[in-house]
Amino acid sequence: EAHSGCRFCNHWVHNGFVTVQSEKMSKSKGNFRTLREVCAAPTVQSAALSVRAFRWLVVSSQYRQPLNFSPESISAARKTLKRLDSLMDSLRGALGEGGEGAELLDEAAEKG
Repeated sequence: EAHSGCRFCNHWVHNGFVTVQSEKMSKSKGNFRTLREVCAAPTVQSAALSVRAFRWLVVSSQYRQPLNFSPESISAARKTLKRLDSLMDSLRGALGEGGEGAELLDEAAEKG
């Protein structure tokens, strides 16, 4: 913020240690991965969805507990996001395209 004069972020999210398959993530143990590396992996279907899935995983985890980062936890977060996206599509359909209700829904979704 001091460098650019622009707000860097509105909220900080804290959590316990990040674990990889129940073992603390650290460079010294050789199990450290960046989000960029994980999303570029060939097993990941969509990088954008994986970033959203990671965000959901962090936000939905209990901040005092270790965050277990595993293929299963990302898969579960991805499935949750697909259900939420489906719900949003259903709500838009029920409210009608271009209607006042749909506009309010879109504004709420953008605010996050």
